[in-house]
Amino acid sequence: MTDLQRNNAPANPSAAEQPEGLPSRLAVQLWAKVAERLEKGEALISNQHFEAVIVQEYQEFVEGEPSPTALKQIRRMVATVNSAHPETFLAQGMQNGVKKAFEKGARKLKWDVAKIEAKGNSTLRRFKRREEVADLFEEVNLQPDKIDLLHCIVGTIRELEGVKGEKDGAHDTKTDEVVETWGAAGFPEDVSGMSLEESTFAAEAGGGGEKATGQGSK
Repeated sequence: MTDLQRNNAPANPSAAEQPEGLPSRLAVQLWAKVAERLEKGEALISNQHFEAVIVQEYQEFVEGEPSPTALKQIRRMVATVNSAHPETFLAQGMQNGVKKAFEKGARKLKWDVAKIEAKGNSTLRRFKRREEVADLFEEVNLQPDKIDLLHCIVGTIRELEGVKGEKDGAHDTKTDEVVETWGAAGFPEDVSGMSLEESTFAAEAGGGGEKATGQGSK
C-alpha cells in the first residue's frame, strides 16, 4: 500500500466513510487487499470493479458470501471513498487501465522500444484528450493529469522486453481481458469499427486515423 493509500484508506473511518455494520478492522483489510491488486497492475476503473474485488476479498476473509446488508454497506463504502478520495485508489486503477490499453496498441502495431519512446507520450496525451476518456474522468471526479504517462510508457517497455523470444502471434489473454474491461466501462468503438485505443494509435502510425487526429487537436 502506498503512503497516499495508507493515509486515505479508512483505517479510522469517519461516520460518513464507514458503513454501519462493517467492522472497521475488516474494512482496513479489504482496502489493503485492493491496494495490493492495484500495485500488481489490476485495472479498476469504476465503483463496480472495486465492489467486485472487495466482495471477492470479503469472501476470502469470512469464508462465505456477504449478506445483502453487507453488500449494501460495501457499495456505500466504495462510493464514499472513491468520491471523497479519487486520487487514492481510483487514480491507480485508471492508470493501470490506460497502461493496458497502451500496451495492447503497441503490441498490435508491433512497436519496438525505440518507437514507444518516440511516440508513446504523444499517443497517450491524445488518448487522454478523447471525448469518451475525458467524460469518464469527469464522471469519477478525477483529473486526467493524475495519470502518470511516464509510468505507462516505462511499464509497457518492461512488459514488451519481458516477452522477447516468445513465438510470433502469441496471444496475451490477460491483456485482452483488461481491454475488454475498458470497453465494458464505456469506451465505445468509433464509426470505423476500430476500438478506442486502436484508432488513437492509428493517428500516430499515420494510417486510418483521421477521426482520432481530429479529436486529438482539441
